[in-house]
Amino acid sequence: MDDIGFRKVKAESESEWFALQYVNGLELPQFLDPCDVTYDHLGPKLSLLAIRTIERLRQEHADNLPELMGIALRESWYACAAAAWFISLMIESGDVERNDYTEELATVEGYAQTGWTIALVDSLLCEPTIFSRYPFGAMSIWERPDSWDILDCIAVYWLGLAEAAQRTGKTVEAFDWVFEANSALEHARELRALGRAEWS
Repeated sequence: MDDIGFRKVKAESESEWFALQYVNGLELPQFLDPCDVTYDHLGPKLSLLAIRTIERLRQEHADNLPELMGIALRESWYACAAAAWFISLMIESGDVERNDYTEELATVEGYAQTGWTIALVDSLLCEPTIFSRYPFGAMSIWERPDSWDILDCIAVYWLGLAEAAQRTGKTVEAFDWVFEANSALEHARELRALGRAEWS
C-alpha cells in the first residue's frame, strides 16, 4: 500500500471514531414513535405514503419500531459526520485540495447539503465495523437492522420534518425534506428487492 492509500485508510478509521463522538454528543433521542407525528400539511398523497410506510414498519417490527427509528436517526447523522471528518482529515494531510467547496464539505451540515440520503446509503453499504455499526446498530449488539428498514424509518422521520416545515410556512425546506424522504424510500425498495433476490 502506498502512502496515499495508507493515509486514506487511516482517515477512514479515524473519521468513524470522530463521527461516533460527534453523534453521541448530539444526545439524539434513542426512541421515536412515528405515530406521534401528524402529516396533515403534506397533502393526501404524501400523508398516505407516510401512514402506509409506518403501518408496514409496525407490522414488521412491532414494539421495536421506536428503537429502530432512533437508530435510523443516529445513522443518518453518523453518515454525514463520518464523510465530513474524512474530507477534513484528507484536507489536513494534503491529499485533498483546500478550497471553499472542500472546506464546506468538511463540516457535517455542509456535507449534508450534498444529500442526506446519498451519505446514508453509502454508509449503510460499507462493510460494517465495530466503530461504524454496533453502537447504533440495534436490538442486540450482534444484530444490525436491514438497510432498507433504516431507510424507510428515516424517510418517515424526514416526512415529519417536512410536515413541521410546511406547517410553519417554510415551503422550500419542506420540499427538501420530501425530496430526501422519497429518495430514501426509492433506495429502500431497490435494496429490499436485491435482498429478496439473494434469499431466493
